[in-house]
Amino acid sequence: MNQSVPYDKQEQLQQIQSGLMQNEHIIAVYDAIGAGTGFLGLTDRRVIIQDKSFIGKTVATSM
Repeated sequence: MNQSVPYDKQEQLQQIQSGLMQNEHIIAVYDAIGAGTGFLGLTDRRVIIQDKSFIGKTVATSM
């Protein structure tokens, strides 16, 4: 993993790392500061949004 990837929280970075496709690289992982319900991951192939604010306390992830 490239140590120069900017991120706000280690656990969010690890979560994005665990779901990467083959040859996909992380650009950055940002916490939803203020909202406090999720985070945004940017890769060279997609934008990954995880939001825990949905009804029923389920976790929604867009990949």
